[in-house]
Amino acid sequence: MKFMKLKKFLSLFLVVLVCVSVCSVNVYAKTTDKIKTSISHLTSKDGLWQYDADFEEGLAYLKKYYGTEKILTLPTEIDGNHINAVDSLDNTYVEHITIPRQYVEFYAYAFEGCTNLRTVEFSQEYTSGWTIKRFDPGCFRNCKKLESVVMPNMLDGKKTYNMQLRDWVEGGEIPSSTFKGCSSLTNVTFPENLTQIGNDVFNGCTSIEKIVIPEGVVSIYSGAFANTPSLKTLVLPDSLGEKGLNGTFNGVSKDLNVVCSPGSAVEKEVQYLNEWAPETYSITSVSSVDTDVEGDINRDQKFNIKDVTWYQKYLVKLLDNVCVNELKLDFNNDGKQNILDCTAMQKALAKG
Repeated sequence: MKFMKLKKFLSLFLVVLVCVSVCSVNVYAKTTDKIKTSISHLTSKDGLWQYDADFEEGLAYLKKYYGTEKILTLPTEIDGNHINAVDSLDNTYVEHITIPRQYVEFYAYAFEGCTNLRTVEFSQEYTSGWTIKRFDPGCFRNCKKLESVVMPNMLDGKKTYNMQLRDWVEGGEIPSSTFKGCSSLTNVTFPENLTQIGNDVFNGCTSIEKIVIPEGVVSIYSGAFANTPSLKTLVLPDSLGEKGLNGTFNGVSKDLNVVCSPGSAVEKEVQYLNEWAPETYSITSVSSVDTDVEGDINRDQKFNIKDVTWYQKYLVKLLDNVCVNELKLDFNNDGKQNILDCTAMQKALAKG
């Protein structure tokens, strides 16, 4: 009897032991499987690239470019691995970068280490079903030689909570500090579905003279144009309304001319801000609609000494052509636009 009980006990023990062993093997297999789905700091066979890959997430990230090419198109495949994200791209040689449509994620400060980068061109073939899903802050921060950027035609249209509007907004966003410290930047082409511009996006862009914000943008956050002494013309869309400008003009140049639709909510907000704190803003709101009044250079439906001042500023390039009524610049009808027109305007005003 005792022998039978002992036999049953041993049999049961063996069954439990086998089960534990099988489970251990399965756990090990799964763990090993998980390890195999992620690889880090791989160097390409040609020695030009370092990258990480997360096969479970379906992403492979560029980490470094070791080459010396000045004109570079980011690779969509390295050693058989599909590449679709940029973690960082430290390189002191590359001057122009073309970014294919396959790239859907860009991490914080992705291009900051590209100290000689001058131009960047994103693909214009993104669609609502295939957009850039991740675009982190500071992507081009401190790229001091960067001059021109053609942004992707579309960013991810996800919903985000807008603190200024106290509401949910759906569309693309240029996140904070994207171009901060890009002291040579002069031109940016914006995405079609852009709705928000984050804090300090152009802070420290000391060469940019004109920025045209596209229709559809509903919010510009604080300090977006701070420390931009060269910025003379800022064209704002009607879509900003009354609430979209909270903190927009913090730190802007006192010579800034804001162009907006006459009578629009955004124009009223600009005028309110200027009256509320003229020592801080000193912004001139400029109508975007031409008039038929002779000599009405500033489009305020009047002809007075202010128009002469605006013409003089235009001639010395303190005002952009978008700020003036170009149809009325040839005041003396000699087929030219020069200081003689200003003289003729002053004479006309003196005669009353």
